[in-house]
Amino acid sequence: MTNQDEIAWVEAVQNGDTEAFEPLMELHVRRLRAFVALKAPIPSLIDEATHETFVYAYRNIAKFKAGTNFFAWLKAIASNILRAEIQRYARQDVQAERYMHEMETTESDSNETLLVSDDLEQLEVCVESLPPNTKKLLKLKYTLGHSSAEMAKILQRSRAWIRTALFRIREELKKCVEQKLAAQG
Repeated sequence: MTNQDEIAWVEAVQNGDTEAFEPLMELHVRRLRAFVALKAPIPSLIDEATHETFVYAYRNIAKFKAGTNFFAWLKAIASNILRAEIQRYARQDVQAERYMHEMETTESDSNETLLVSDDLEQLEVCVESLPPNTKKLLKLKYTLGHSSAEMAKILQRSRAWIRTALFRIREELKKCVEQKLAAQG
């Protein structure tokens, strides 16, 4: 097979003769497979990347300039396919690592959940000990989800007063919870 044969097959495929691609493949498949095998970090990629290279080359044969080095073009395509596959594998490794980390974290979080539930129980006790007007303020903010402006209208107070009161209540509740937890040990 000569360079002229290769040029004739490329031109034939570019002119719509799909059968002319087969001898092009037969001419280059062994060399391309060897090229891919040297570059592929995972053996399963060899056949896949080689196949994808020929599929891409066939679909994009119109972009190839007949008379130039067809095998070099195939190698460039294969290199790009391999790079994309290697990046995909790397992303999968990172995702697997993140998943394992998340699973380890979830196990340690289950211990922390017990602590959080203790915190919540103590917070409920502390809230129950508050005066009715303070509970009303908390209910408007955290149960009903009103903004400071809405609360100011409802309670006929300034927004600054609402924000300051909520800040003080949160501080008081924080101290109460910390004291109760400290008493528990």
